[in-house]
Amino acid sequence: MRVFFGGSFDPVHRGHVEVANSLRDLGARVILLISVNPPFRSAAKASTEHRMAMLRLALDINDVNNVNNTDQDIRIERGDSVCDSPFTVDVLRKVRACLGDKAPLAWALGSDQFAHLNTWRDWHRLAEFAHLIVFPRRGQRANTQMEVRQGMDARRATIDRLFKQPAGCVAHMENIPPQVSSTEIRQRLQCGKSVSGSLPNSVIEYIHAQGLYGVA
Repeated sequence: MRVFFGGSFDPVHRGHVEVANSLRDLGARVILLISVNPPFRSAAKASTEHRMAMLRLALDINDVNNVNNTDQDIRIERGDSVCDSPFTVDVLRKVRACLGDKAPLAWALGSDQFAHLNTWRDWHRLAEFAHLIVFPRRGQRANTQMEVRQGMDARRATIDRLFKQPAGCVAHMENIPPQVSSTEIRQRLQCGKSVSGSLPNSVIEYIHAQGLYGVA
């Protein structure tokens, strides 16, 4: 099963890494999508190239193009190789067209995003193209909108079931990734404060070497 995990990754942090590794441990091939122009968010502070380089370091991926020999892969989303649309449903529609009707496919998202899934473009059509894998967010109590519950509760399934059909299920992961904020990390870096423990050491070294996020 392919699982797509999208984000700005500005910068990639321990929470992102643990989600990606947890998905990989399920036996899935993880494709990380770097959002170039995510809707409803301000522009990324680091370039797409820098964010891709940090992802490669954080996940120890030497060749992002060698998709046949690794269970993790990085792509650029929205404006490059995946889809020029800023909406998840369009990305999944295009990926499904490439994979065919039978390949299991999933989209990973946080419980805070899932709670307000009804604000996404054509959210009720997402399950036509992929499963949804929802991971909990520590310290965030997500009150799922009634419309989302009514539309998605009947689709709840175990992770194992996702491997057996191409799309249509919603599975909730139990392991909670560390509560880390990219915004807070950028602020700490700009103020010269330590971010040890929040980022992989290789990413911290890269940020300092490249002078990203206001680091002198």
